[in-house]
Parts: sequence; C-alpha cells; structure tokens
Amino acid sequence: MIYMSGDNNLAEEMIGGLQQIHGTGVNTLFNAVALFDSGGPLKKYVVPQQRDQGNSSQSFDIPRLELTTVDFEGKDEKGEKIKIRRVPGVLKAFVTDTVRNYPAKNYMLVLSGHGSGAVGDFLASRSSSLSIQDIRGILQEVQQEFARSPYATESAKYPKGKIDILGLDSCLMSMAEVAYEVRSVVSYVVGAEGFEPNTGWPYGRLLKRLNSLATLGNSELLEAEGLATDMVRTYIENYVDYRYADLSTDQAALDLTRIPVFQERLSLLAMALQQALERQKPNETDPIKDAILLAHWEAQGYKDEQYVDLWDFCHCLSERCEKAKIAPEIRNACYAVQQAIGTSIEPGLVLLSCYSGSAFQHSNGVSVFFPWADLTDAAGVSDLDHYSQLQFAETAWAGFLRVYLDKTRRRLRPGVGRLETSRLNYRRGVLTAKPGKYDDATRYDDATRYDDATRYDDATRFGMASSRIASMKNPPVNWHIPTCGDSY
Repeated sequence: MIYMSGDNNLAEEMIGGLQQIHGTGVNTLFNAVALFDSGGPLKKYVVPQQRDQGNSSQSFDIPRLELTTVDFEGKDEKGEKIKIRRVPGVLKAFVTDTVRNYPAKNYMLVLSGHGSGAVGDFLASRSSSLSIQDIRGILQEVQQEFARSPYATESAKYPKGKIDILGLDSCLMSMAEVAYEVRSVVSYVVGAEGFEPNTGWPYGRLLKRLNSLATLGNSELLEAEGLATDMVRTYIENYVDYRYADLSTDQAALDLTRIPVFQERLSLLAMALQQALERQKPNETDPIKDAILLAHWEAQGYKDEQYVDLWDFCHCLSERCEKAKIAPEIRNACYAVQQAIGTSIEPGLVLLSCYSGSAFQHSNGVSVFFPWADLTDAAGVSDLDHYSQLQFAETAWAGFLRVYLDKTRRRLRPGVGRLETSRLNYRRGVLTAKPGKYDDATRYDDATRYDDATRYDDATRFGMASSRIASMKNPPVNWHIPTCGDSY
C-alpha cells in the first residue's frame, strides 16, 4: 500500500514515482495498490502484475498511466453518509479497503509526503495533515475494524493486527519518538533521519528488486526484517549516483520489538543527565554541563539542529567525559544506549543504517528531539508542550529537555530599566492548535480539524519557519530597556 499526499509541491515527483511503478509492475506473488491524493478527486492505482518481464524492448511499449477515481464514504455526527476527504479518514479507509480486497500474509504501508519528525505536521497538504499520534490512532482503528462485528469473520485478512513494515517516504521520520508512538501497530519502520530529496523513494528500483527476490524465491529477504534492510540498501545504492550533484541523504530500518530495552536505557541516561545539571550551582562553571553542551554541538544534527542522532550524541558525550575523567555514570549510560540502538556487528533497535553524501555521514539510524531553545509557534504554544502529548513523554527524555533548556539558557543581562518580553523564540507564521490528542468525533468528517484560515500563512505552510534567534543558541527572551552605560 502506497499513500501519496500530493496536495503540495511534491505532486509532480509523485507522478514520476507512479510512472516508475507503472513501468515496472509487480510479481504475481504480491499485490501493490497506490492512492494519489492531490486535493481533488482521489486517484487509485492497482499496479499491474508481470509488467517487467526482463525484456528491455518493453520499455517502449508501456501503456499510458491511467488512475481511477475513487470515493470513500463515512458518516457524520448525525449518522448520515458523507464523502471522506481529510487525510486521517482517507488513509484509514484506504488501508481498510486494501486489506479487505487484497488479503496477504504480510502488509507494507508506505506514506509519501512532507515530514517534519516528532514536532510538526506529517503529510501536510493545503487542507489538512496528520500528527504522529494520528498515525498510531489510524492503525489502531484498522485493528479494531477487523476485530469487531460485522467484520470479525474477516480478521484472518489482518491476522497479526499490525502493519509489518511502515515505510516513511518523508523527511526526518526515523526518530525514536515516531518509532515509540507506533510500536503497538507496526513491526518495522523504514525512513530517513535527515532530509529526503524531492524525488523521494526510487519506486521503480525498489519494485524491480522485490520482483527479483520473489522470482528467486529468497524467503529470508522476503520476510519483513530482511525486506526492510534490503530496502535501505536499494535506496542508498540509488542515491550514491547523486554524489555528482553533491546530494546527501540517509535511510534506516528499525525493529520496534527492541523498543522496551531502548526505552529503559534512554530513560536511565536522561535521568543521569538531568541529575548532573540539577546539581550545578548558579554562576559556577560545570565541566559536565560543558561536556553535554559540546557533545550536543558536535553531534550529527537535523532540521535546523532541532534533532540529533542519538548514537552519535552518546559517542561524543562519552568521549568527552572519558577524556576529562568525569561522570562515569553518564559514560556507562551512553554505552548502554548505544548498545540498545545497535552496531554493524550487533543490531539493536536499528537493524541497518546507511548514508550517502557528507551532510549525514554521522547518521546511525535513529534521532531524537534535542532543541537548543524552547521555540514556540506564533500563538506562543511551546514545542515542548506539543512534545509532551507524544507517548515518548513516558520516558525521562522530556523531563531532561526541560531542565537542559533551563540550565543552558543565557542569563538575562542586568539592567535597571523596565523589563520587556520579546517574541525572539516565536516562529512567525506558524500557528497551531493547542496541545492535545485528536478529536475522535470529528477528525474524519468534513468538520474542520484546524482553523485553516489562520493556522499558517502561505510562506510557511508546512511549519518549517524559523525563529529570529541569531548568534546565541539559547538566548534569554526577556530584556531590560537600556540606560546607556549598563554593564554586567
């Protein structure tokens, strides 16, 4: 299953992806169905079987791509039928309909569109979008759909109650927070820590590889774990050629059965870091705080340095602590987290991580939210408040972030003038709803999930606007009206 959220600037690249799929076709051992959502009528494409016969001359005889208009129906609060148009409802209907009509042993769901990681919209379009919580909620409802009457007899079509592989053809989605959120409804995740090129996944190449594995009867690679890692290799092999354009990208496969050990060890690290910062006395230098700051500075970052590769951060921090002969408890906690994430010799949460290009070369498969400052949207709602709604807030990482941002904030310059408050940490043009989980009663019908008229301005539609923070990483947002001559 491939859902393409194309009501945005990615629509042309998605048609290119569909052309690749159409020109390749699929082996008779599996089915592939795509849904292209461009904001107009929904377009469905059932991928033809046996298009690719290995005859190069066929490439000149591929029929024109034809998509079929499809409607999904739901009910409003009065029980009356309506057409489902918003992304959450469309995606749920697409998955349910495909599972019902194409029962299989294993299921892969690929979500293609704009991504912004743990904080921000996912599959953003001009009319609606998803949150990370929505992904889990939608797939939980698919589980329930096949478990309750009158569909209980169809539960054999969805025997595991999970999507085997969740493919995220989007930027910034190979995150601990994302994996943790969907762990009950997904077995494996394939995605990128950094930014993906607009061209996205090489669907033709991926399908050819899958067809080849099916033809050869390679049962190991056709199982979910083997296929997830093979997809990572195929993706990177495709983008190695883009080195001539100096393009960088990365891709990773995550095994969500390893989440419990990872969660436990990350929480221990977060508590050790938080306790070390809380022991710091005001106006005193602290080598441990300095080590944390410098490791944060040095580690592989993403999304304007709001996210950091967790394995690399642990590497940089433990190395600094070891050289300075400080904080053995933090060093040990870092090593434990690295083991839980995994290595090339002993996989953990990360089965395989690969990169191409210089920009993401210190990527190790899973990133985490680690901002330099407590940014807010234009309404003043903090990213940390949104972040607290994720299930990942059950770990100790969210608590550490609040302490870290407080302890590392530059102190206010002394003054005798009136104290003013700035909007230095506000992201202009990005206005979101207050933190909270989705509204089950209205999220799938024509009722507006957001205030579309004011939520964004056109220049920053996808929530990527930056704040006005300049040279300081975490400046004070208050300031005294100066009386010239004020000094420290």
